[in-house]
Amino acid sequence: MQMASSARRSVASEQLLQGWIKLEADDFSATVSANCFQGENASSVLANLVELEAKCSGSDPPVVRLDCSPEVAKEVVAVLRQGSRYVPPAEPRLLRALQQQVDYLGISAPSIPTASSLDSREVLLIPSYWYLGLNDELDPNVDVLEAGCLMYSSSSRGWANLTGKADPRPNDVRGQTLHPHSGGGCWLASVLRAESTGAGEDLVFMVPNKIQSSQRYGDTAAVLRASLSSGRIAMPPVHKRMGFSDSAMAAAQGKLYLLGGSCHLELAPSTPLEVYDPHLDCWFSAASPIPGPVSLSEHALVANQQEGLLLALGGCLTSGDRRHRHSRMFDQVAMYDVNGGKWSFNPSGCKWPGAATSYSVSAVAADAYTIMVLSMDHSLSGQAVRTDLLDLRTWRWRSGALLQRQQLGGGDDDGCLLNMGVVAHEGQVLAVGGRHYWKDGEWATPRVHAYNIEADAWSELPPLPFPICHASPVVVRVPSVLY
Repeated sequence: MQMASSARRSVASEQLLQGWIKLEADDFSATVSANCFQGENASSVLANLVELEAKCSGSDPPVVRLDCSPEVAKEVVAVLRQGSRYVPPAEPRLLRALQQQVDYLGISAPSIPTASSLDSREVLLIPSYWYLGLNDELDPNVDVLEAGCLMYSSSSRGWANLTGKADPRPNDVRGQTLHPHSGGGCWLASVLRAESTGAGEDLVFMVPNKIQSSQRYGDTAAVLRASLSSGRIAMPPVHKRMGFSDSAMAAAQGKLYLLGGSCHLELAPSTPLEVYDPHLDCWFSAASPIPGPVSLSEHALVANQQEGLLLALGGCLTSGDRRHRHSRMFDQVAMYDVNGGKWSFNPSGCKWPGAATSYSVSAVAADAYTIMVLSMDHSLSGQAVRTDLLDLRTWRWRSGALLQRQQLGGGDDDGCLLNMGVVAHEGQVLAVGGRHYWKDGEWATPRVHAYNIEADAWSELPPLPFPICHASPVVVRVPSVLY
């Protein structure tokens, strides 16, 4: 009897694997191939539910109702259809609900983080910035002791200013280096994920970006832990970077990449690429995209979300001796293959259309396939911030919605906006702060704007506690403080 029952079940399973299954949740419904229930999913709870429904109802195709929201059901269908190619959603609440549903259904989803890794929340941190009043002076409304590490939570729809004992930054990153006339300068910040370093939490590495000729690069580097506790990191100095500033830094595959920068007059121009490996606690000199006595500065360096590529674009090239320096715009898109260690230029002819007329460039990976570039364009006469989008699948550029000056809080005579911080957060690109520059002086703004890539539209988020520019925003997963 058992053998006959097993045989009938085997025949039913074979018939099931040749058809289609309909999954429903409230007003959502989708059809998936029965082939999705082969392999690791063959013995899943969902496969058993499908088989039971096929036997009991006799409907064709079998219909299984999922006990979840339509948004989660849509992701479950994507998991079944895409398998190992599935990319989980960035929104934390949706991701947690999906993880719970996948666990309950017993289906294979290797790309979805485990439950333990979801016991944290993504927040936006701004550990370094300048705050300016009119004419490049300190904002009189901001006490230097009150300018802390800024943190934004989308679930709370607001900003927190971590000051005093709550400020996780070392002393030399705090108030005395928040203003361009303080003798210090802004810092570059990049995140190395816990998965790539084995540290057990995300780490924010901060490297000074305004160096005096007598300083050794890396002497004052700092690390912030995702638990918001501070610590010193004895990063070895990079001798090639003595006196460099206006560099660019990005993180890829568990390492930091530091490219270019303008150098003091006593140094010969060059564009070094330095790579920091936290496992070996050492900086390595890698292949430069621009060999010879030429320095690239004020550029953007960005990694794609898969962290296999680095793109450098914008900025200016400087050459010549101490008395006669010559500068010109950098009009190439330099691509670095992280795994291969080689540079190439303008892949598939994707020369940045704003290269000849744009400056004050910022770039970010907007999603898995798109690099977004914000810049000021001479041709727009300071009326708006230019938006360009590069599709990495086709290596073609398209124009995005302009961030108009009226949205930036500037009047007709407020000139252009420079030095915004940009970061991707929860499916949007955020443009943080910035510096208005005009004939009457310059001053920062507290405004924050979010770009929706699907809608090609800008919206405004709650403002910062005070005006800032030259911000280095990063996104980290902060562990829950509730146990």
